[in-house]
Amino acid sequence: MGTRNLATLDRDMHQQLSRTIQEAFANGMENDLILGTMLVGGAPQSVYEESAVQNYEIGTVRIRANGDKARYCKSGGALVACRGAKYWYKALVAYAAAAESAAAGATSVKVTVGASDGKAGNGAIALNELKGGRIVIYDATAAHRDNRGIVGNTAVSAGGGTMTITLDGPIVTPVVITTSHMEVLGNPYEGLVNQNDGYSSIVVVPLIDISGANKYFWGFEETILWLSPDSTTPDPGADGAQRKVLFDNAGDLVCRKEAGAGYDDAQIAGYIVQRDASGAAGPPFVRLQL
Repeated sequence: MGTRNLATLDRDMHQQLSRTIQEAFANGMENDLILGTMLVGGAPQSVYEESAVQNYEIGTVRIRANGDKARYCKSGGALVACRGAKYWYKALVAYAAAAESAAAGATSVKVTVGASDGKAGNGAIALNELKGGRIVIYDATAAHRDNRGIVGNTAVSAGGGTMTITLDGPIVTPVVITTSHMEVLGNPYEGLVNQNDGYSSIVVVPLIDISGANKYFWGFEETILWLSPDSTTPDPGADGAQRKVLFDNAGDLVCRKEAGAGYDDAQIAGYIVQRDASGAAGPPFVRLQL
């Protein structure tokens, strides 16, 4: 390969990164790095601001100057600041048969959407509703599985039907219509709620109250913050040996030792940062780890 070709390759490899950095400094706040471009007609949005208008793709990553990490999210209802926000949906396409064969290297697949699939449980999935979600494709033995991100999908009406899903990369294992199966997860940062439920998990924590459904905001996966404790005792951090903290089913902070609670398998929230015990307002500052 000649010198000219190497120079061209170097330019192409760094062009997208250069655009990303330029976008972050031009449209980010406080020199944050936003790993994605602003939507056409969008406006810069602070981590302390909700918006009725979508400014970035759902799931966009934001790295703050201090290293904190946030995701751009859409609410499914009102959210309380410093309480865990949950992804509320089941798999949007349950274990289903492939609707068409596809060769290795394909960047789209067809899946059969059932009559009870989708957010409403009626088989309806809107155009590109799955963007930012994930798909797993099983072969006949389920020994070979392709996991891919979803960049788009065709619409399916109520009652279900055949849907084409566009992938973020080519598949390795061929899809065979008679033996291959698929499962689909929606975008995990869309439709977030505060709910008391043992089968749902927390994906982010907002730093501000969110006023209702269909609001756009930055939710944090990694930061140092105070988290809302539950009402039982002992409070997280009351014991000097308690550094690990967990989420209860409602998204509030608990410790494993709470009487009768049985939090051994609860979702990990992070760890207490300071050399301190619980105060009147609950635990000390926590290093969030989602």
